[in-house]
Amino acid sequence: MNGKDINDTSSLFQQAFNYFIEGDVDAALSVLEETKIKEEEKKDNKNSKQYAEIRILKARLLIIKNKFEEAGRNYERALEIQKDWKSSLEVGSYFKFLQDLSKTEYYYRISLNKAETDYEKITSLNELASALYANNKFKECDKLFNQAIQLNKFLKENDLITGLPELGSVLNNMGVLWYVKNEFYKAEEYFKDALEIFKRIVKKKNQNYLPQIARITHNLGTISMSNQSYQKAKSFYEESLKITEKLVELKPAIFLIELLAETQNNFGVLEKENKKFVKAEELFLKSINTFKKLSINIQEVHKSFLAGFFQNLGVVQTLKGKLEEAEKSLQESHRIYFLLAESNPKVHLPDLANVLHDMGINYTEKKNFSKAENSYEESIKIKQKFAELNPKKFEITLAKTYFSFSRLYWIKDFSNEQSFQKYILKSIEIFEKYANKNPEAKKWGAVAKNVLAKWKKEWLENFDKVIDETFDEYDEVFKALA
Repeated sequence: MNGKDINDTSSLFQQAFNYFIEGDVDAALSVLEETKIKEEEKKDNKNSKQYAEIRILKARLLIIKNKFEEAGRNYERALEIQKDWKSSLEVGSYFKFLQDLSKTEYYYRISLNKAETDYEKITSLNELASALYANNKFKECDKLFNQAIQLNKFLKENDLITGLPELGSVLNNMGVLWYVKNEFYKAEEYFKDALEIFKRIVKKKNQNYLPQIARITHNLGTISMSNQSYQKAKSFYEESLKITEKLVELKPAIFLIELLAETQNNFGVLEKENKKFVKAEELFLKSINTFKKLSINIQEVHKSFLAGFFQNLGVVQTLKGKLEEAEKSLQESHRIYFLLAESNPKVHLPDLANVLHDMGINYTEKKNFSKAENSYEESIKIKQKFAELNPKKFEITLAKTYFSFSRLYWIKDFSNEQSFQKYILKSIEIFEKYANKNPEAKKWGAVAKNVLAKWKKEWLENFDKVIDETFDEYDEVFKALA
């Protein structure tokens, strides 16, 4: 109840809440039966705040029972009755949880409009900017992002955020926004500052903020991996796993189970980068098993997580030479992303393109070159469209597909010199564009240049051999003619 005075609520709310604190959610929901609530709402228009609170309580109870659609209706009804910053933010976050980006954006806009304090404004700006970014609305996202930066700067310079948890949350949110803009070093600074604040709070015997430490530590692991600092990333992921595993044992809340699965997955990606493929595969399988501990309803809502876990599993299985198993894992990922992309192409077509890229690599290893070619072509077609919308977000991943595609045309049984040169040069051009800002682009640019140099050397050697053979052939002809 966050310190709420129960006496300020309606009798209907109090009855339901008393059942809830006794652990009887079904009895609480029976009190909040729809006809009873509607009768209550007809009584007095002056009590709109209390009626909205009843709807929000009912929505929260319905979430416990995994009745998400009905919960959403009650949340929306609450805001029809009365709109305020806190409720609008909660409703926006609920639809974010459901991955309904249009409603997420709508209710975050209401929260921004209702924000009264600077803390409320910067929180709503952060959440709305993140929602717009996820929905690929990049221009408005940048506008709100810049507003958040300026407000954050003003608050820090004037020491206007008095509560440590609030300041920590703002700093973490700013780190997330810098991360999605591929500004990894700036993101790292904000995450470190946020982590320091929450560790200071927990040191004072307030264990309620351990989940924040687990999340921010996880974020720092991801940033460190993006910066190619693999040892640092491992240390952060290990710390996040240790905290999250203990928290899940104590209270297996949805967000903690998802964080645990996500951390296991990202740790697996790190081990893959370190060439520890056995450990990586083990972690990806763990992430899938952890995710499947969630209810079927939650799994359905967040199936994009599962698609990502299967994709990573397929990649590492390909690297281990388990090509048949890898193909099955990648096909499962493709199946989920394909369905998601049909209903929300703006968000999930890029995911589908990445799986198609990985399937191209798998088919190449299986020497099914025509299937590999088709997968790469589909991937590139999608990525090119999104790279036009937001080059910073999509050009590097496009360059990786150009590079992998070029290598297909270097294979002896599928050789095409013109196509090889076309795609590897395209990849190098993009990698060089981002080399100074993005360590990953710098690394892959060097790899692509090295591959091109080897190809040129091989081509020249073959060319010299052909010339020598040609001259030898003509020499024999001339000798015969003589």
